[in-house]
Amino acid sequence: MNKAAFNNPVVRRTTLGISAFTTAAATFVMEQPVLRWLSDRSTALSAVLFVLVLAMFASLLRRFLVITLCFTVGLFTIRGGLRAATIALPELMRYTWGHAVWQGVLLLVGAMAIFAGLTETVQPNSVLARRVYFSAGGLFFLWQAFVLLFGFGSLRFIFYFVTGVAAVFAAVIAHQFEDGLAGEPELPNDTSVQEQHDLAHKASLRAKEWHDSLTKPTDDPPSSAEFRLSARH
Repeated sequence: MNKAAFNNPVVRRTTLGISAFTTAAATFVMEQPVLRWLSDRSTALSAVLFVLVLAMFASLLRRFLVITLCFTVGLFTIRGGLRAATIALPELMRYTWGHAVWQGVLLLVGAMAIFAGLTETVQPNSVLARRVYFSAGGLFFLWQAFVLLFGFGSLRFIFYFVTGVAAVFAAVIAHQFEDGLAGEPELPNDTSVQEQHDLAHKASLRAKEWHDSLTKPTDDPPSSAEFRLSARH
């Protein structure tokens, strides 16, 4: 791929989206081997988390991580929704409606996460993408809080409830987030750069050109009053 093609915004976005989806799919397929490898290497897990934190300061890597996370969450939650019938639910929810609602929530969260990843790929710094993935997180955590509270009576529901409310609030104010924290602007391609250079060069030449005065001198002879006034001086 030559430089001109890579500088094309469509090519850049497509490459980023394919790379993010490939990473998410590899994580999905290699889930068990990766978990076993990380469980035996706590230092490696800390190093991975440290690298992820550092990557959030680079706008392009931050976009890659956000898109990858959306695709990864989407794949895992859709798989969980398809396996909802095997999930152990509390006594009050061990009926068809409990598994049906659980399946619907997981499938909806997965679809929203994948939609957010696609939206962020096509339209960088998209407010819609931020609203969707924050809403998906809010839906998931609030449903978990509901199950823990009314199904198990566990106080852990407080953590999930607070997290869900925070995610919903973030979705509401997503348009107020600074654009600089959401990603880097797309680089212009070589054609636009050359056009801007030519326009600036032409403007510089026009500024240096000599122009006649718009006011032409009059050919009429001075009046007698003007002639006498000049003679006195």
